[in-house]
Amino acid sequence: MSPRQTALVVAVVRGAVRLALLAHPREFRRRFGPAVLDEAAEDVRSAATHGWRMAARAGAAAIVDAIAGLRVAQAIGRDHASAPPTGATPMERPFMWIGIREIWRDVRHGARGLAREPLFSLAVIATLALGIGVNTAMFGVADRLLLRGPEYVRDSARVRRIQSVTHPPGMDVRHGGTFGYVVYDALRAQARSFDAVAAYQAYTDSSVVGRGISAHRVNRANATASLFPLLGVTPALGRFYDEHDDDTTHPAQVAVIGYGLWQRDFGGRRDVIGAPIVIDDETYTVVGVAPRGFTGADLARIDVWLPESLPAFHPMSNNWTATWHAFWLSIVVRVKPGVSDEQADAEATALYAHAYPGDDPGESRELHVRPLLSSQDGTFSLESRVSTWLLAVAGIVLLVACANVMNLVLARGVRRRRELAVRLALGAGSRRIARLLFIETSALAAVGGVVGLGLAYALGAFMRAYLLNRIEWSGGPINTRVFLACAAASMGTAVLVGLLPALRAGALDVSSSLKVGARDGGARLGRLRSTLTVVQAGLCALLLIGSGLFVVSLRHARATDLGLQPDRILTFSVQRAEIDTDDRDVRQRERARRAGFYPSVLERLRQRPDVEAASLTVGLAFTGFTSQVIEVPGRTLPPQLSGSDAFVNVVTADYFKTVGTRIVRGRAFTDADRAGSAPVAIIDETMASSIWPNEDAIGKCFRAEGHACAEIVGIAADARHFRLREKPSPSFYIPFGQDSRLGGVTLLVRPRGGASEVMAAVKQELIALDPTITFVDAGLLQDRFEPQLRPWILGATMFSVMGVLALVVAAIGLYSVMAYFVTHRAHEIGIRVALGARPSDIARLIVGGGLALAVGGIVIGSGLALVAARFIEPLLFDTSARDPVVFVVVAVTLLVVAVCATAIPASRARRIDPVEAMRVE
Repeated sequence: MSPRQTALVVAVVRGAVRLALLAHPREFRRRFGPAVLDEAAEDVRSAATHGWRMAARAGAAAIVDAIAGLRVAQAIGRDHASAPPTGATPMERPFMWIGIREIWRDVRHGARGLAREPLFSLAVIATLALGIGVNTAMFGVADRLLLRGPEYVRDSARVRRIQSVTHPPGMDVRHGGTFGYVVYDALRAQARSFDAVAAYQAYTDSSVVGRGISAHRVNRANATASLFPLLGVTPALGRFYDEHDDDTTHPAQVAVIGYGLWQRDFGGRRDVIGAPIVIDDETYTVVGVAPRGFTGADLARIDVWLPESLPAFHPMSNNWTATWHAFWLSIVVRVKPGVSDEQADAEATALYAHAYPGDDPGESRELHVRPLLSSQDGTFSLESRVSTWLLAVAGIVLLVACANVMNLVLARGVRRRRELAVRLALGAGSRRIARLLFIETSALAAVGGVVGLGLAYALGAFMRAYLLNRIEWSGGPINTRVFLACAAASMGTAVLVGLLPALRAGALDVSSSLKVGARDGGARLGRLRSTLTVVQAGLCALLLIGSGLFVVSLRHARATDLGLQPDRILTFSVQRAEIDTDDRDVRQRERARRAGFYPSVLERLRQRPDVEAASLTVGLAFTGFTSQVIEVPGRTLPPQLSGSDAFVNVVTADYFKTVGTRIVRGRAFTDADRAGSAPVAIIDETMASSIWPNEDAIGKCFRAEGHACAEIVGIAADARHFRLREKPSPSFYIPFGQDSRLGGVTLLVRPRGGASEVMAAVKQELIALDPTITFVDAGLLQDRFEPQLRPWILGATMFSVMGVLALVVAAIGLYSVMAYFVTHRAHEIGIRVALGARPSDIARLIVGGGLALAVGGIVIGSGLALVAARFIEPLLFDTSARDPVVFVVVAVTLLVVAVCATAIPASRARRIDPVEAMRVE
């Protein structure tokens, strides 16, 4: 309809509504009549943009509503008290009922408009859902690892972890987080800066619950009774053990079980209190159930809590409460109100110096109070720091999504310029237009947030199950905090995406907008959309560079020479029932039989065709080793070894063949190296180079604690003991039988075929050979090593996922920009063709424009990556954050994607008919 026709219809409707209002009281007409008339006119004007039929329907509805008084009744609730007050201030006017009705009308109109463009709406919702969902999922991870910390910790700001810093003369600073009981006892008895002090030790898969076929591995923690009141936790059922149960002279055989173990093994029965539970073949009494999700001062799941004073779990059985050179306890404290960290550090350091004399008088030793989630060096764990970067990366993905949506909204705004200009010409204010567009984008952001919440749930569940499965997660991936974060991201996205298009649309020039043809999108608008595309490409390049760096780090970590081959080694350890007899002879015979069990097993395994090699070991890589002080007759040890320990392992003849450790010089052990034979030893390269730097160590001898001087018969390659990142430590090996004091024998098997088949067969054979075996713990040594790769697995996986998402969104954005260019500059392209341009020239123009945008993004993204290099490099493994190969691969990838994204618009441009293009106005 033309403006003149619309004005005529509006006048007719206003007259009819005015006649209908005559049926209402005069006061009613005076107070509400103008508003009813204006609203009816606005409805007709709005409907008139869609033709005569819609205008007639709107006018008829306005007249019927006026006659029935429904509009006013709905707005004021048939109560004049709710009518807008006269003389309202500008701050009060937005809250008047007429304004609220106008907003509601805009919401309905916006919903109808979006429903008429389903492809646009779905594209925006899907893009925003990706950005919001990824951000919400990563916030859930960071919230657990960095913000909330362990569950059930009361007043967590005052609960701190004790850590040590040692400055040896002439050596690197050493950080530590474990102590002997004597340090805990000194802090508990004498420190005045703390309200409470507690100690604990927690181990993954450290104990066996049950006997026989139902036995299974659990995570165990031994803690002092003071830990539970220090944290402020209350049990879900029963009680926690107390100081009487944790008495160092007569500890009680009691246990507190975790909530998960209570549900799995006891079916959640409330009569579990007082029930017996078998742990490591010892019977304990269940006195309580920990609340769901309780992990103590760490984040890993704990299935069983036992008193710290139980002697079976101490590194030294004799005088363990006064031994200062054994380190196995983590210590946490609750700092008194008003005590600063510096004051607490000074007092703890003084007490530490008195309780721990140390090996070297020249050492400087300090204690520090740190946050619960900090690692030994006072920083957050590597996984936590990677999660922080992933949260920032998720924000970048959201920015890429927002830039793409702004591009789509701006392109839609060009198509709607005529419609919006007609609205302005018919009397709608610029604020009204801006508000309408902002409401539309807000609605899309809200729907995107709802869909993103579902995506966050799925992504969070995936990360919990496969990337962060060692952490105890209480509740589902979506909780109140995560939901509020999703809502905040949706609101922020609505403002970021909707504000600029709304302001531009509200500032339309009516005259020029009614005159323009379809090809005139405006040069400034084209530059804005191109700028947004370059920003998308830059952020995408930044994410892909981060992804490449973490992938390279993971590859380097997996390729690290560990000195052994954990992916080819099966480990077996057995637990047996106690010898239940008082007959001394029977007990001795049984002990002798059990002592001969492993040698007989080795003989049987070596004959199996599916076993390449088998051996026994006392120390197990990534699990635990014992150290002994060494002496070399007639030689003074170097400073780094003087008075220090070296790791010792007791192994059988085929150990080095089984684990894949090379013998660099000399020979390996043979079956002749056994109890009663001449003492021999094999040392590693670090020990050889430290003690005999310029001579051959073969044939030399050294003495370990309580041993005769052992002749060195071989030198083995260095092997990792505990961590992927560790300096080589002096180590030596003794033949099985020449050191009877070390226990905890583990059977190692190197299979020829599939590991799972050999594992099952060996387990069955072990159980068949010895009926007293109650549990066989079998696994791949790689499983003990894999947790150390998790930070790089997490970074590589999530950086790659987010980088690919950003790449897809950026490619869509580049495609939309070039498609917009072709559509709105078809007239220009037609002129070029008419003047002799070949189709290849037109395609080159389009593809070149896309490549120029991609190159701009590559330059920006590479610059940002170089700026962030020094921050991200500590998270990488043997990888430079400025690796040129990664930068080049990312650049080539983006250029290839840019060519693919512009291929369809370029093909469309080549087919433009110049005659048809120049007819378009």
